[in-house]
Amino acid sequence: MSITHHLYKVLIPVYFGLLICLAVLLAFRYKKVDKASRFICILVWSGLLTELVARYASVRYHNNMPVYAVTRFVGFAFISMYFNYSIDVFRKHHIGYLIAAIVILTGVANSIWYQPLATLNTLYIFLECISVVCMSLYSFYRLLLPNTTIRLHEQVHFWIPCIFVFNWCGTLSCWGLYDYFRKGITEKIPILNISLVFVAILTYLSFGLVFLLYPKMKSINE
Repeated sequence: MSITHHLYKVLIPVYFGLLICLAVLLAFRYKKVDKASRFICILVWSGLLTELVARYASVRYHNNMPVYAVTRFVGFAFISMYFNYSIDVFRKHHIGYLIAAIVILTGVANSIWYQPLATLNTLYIFLECISVVCMSLYSFYRLLLPNTTIRLHEQVHFWIPCIFVFNWCGTLSCWGLYDYFRKGITEKIPILNISLVFVAILTYLSFGLVFLLYPKMKSINE
């Protein structure tokens, strides 16, 4: 067994354990957080369900790509709803709903006519990444606009977009190389798998810290 394969085998239980612990934590936090943050709770719970279903599909059908393809649409809807209620302009004009509709419909069209659900939807992943990063950057702008002396480290709605930027930039980097490695450097694919798990672990660990410390930042965000 190679070192990369052994490391991957070790990281997977860590990833699932962290995800389950976070899901439990958010169950206790859900009623105490603001409306925007509740969509992050739902996003994490749907992520756990996705991983469980994907595991089953991998064993039963030897292909879990359709599971991830469909749940990416659902996940993006929850992310858009988070930004819809955390950004004042979005909330006023329901822009989050509009962005969700446009991106998801584009992704569905891509799955029907170009990249089927059983394959890796790289184009949709790219569009999703660009959309999430742009919404995150705009949320920073709206957060700083009324008060440039704001203490960002105390703002829940500063840290959550930061986590999104890290997650999506890291994820896109890995998936962007996946097809290239699969066609010519297949021995490097395990490294990408490990990188994806690392990004996911750091992402969920960051969400856990934010919601663990949420009571100290709660009054600032409401």
